[in-house]
Amino acid sequence: MKNLKLLQLLESVLGKGKKTSGDNVAFLYVKNLGTSSDQGLKLSLDNGSNYGIYIPPQGSVNLRGNSLRMDNVLVNKADQNTQVEFIIAK
Repeated sequence: MKNLKLLQLLESVLGKGKKTSGDNVAFLYVKNLGTSSDQGLKLSLDNGSNYGIYIPPQGSVNLRGNSLRMDNVLVNKADQNTQVEFIIAK
């Protein structure tokens, strides 16, 4: 399993130099695009200390943030072929 910081994925899309790491999350949507039963995702909102939210294949979760920081959001993929779709807004 590999931990992925959604912030790192976001910066790879936006380009380096975009300051987002200290920002609070206003809205977060994560969808697991995996299709087989062994392609679950675990979502952590505290920089990997706990993986409290399980997202099954084809499942999704959305959250409204308050004090959640962008650099604390992690996903743990059960299979390296699992793809993640996400929206994160500040």
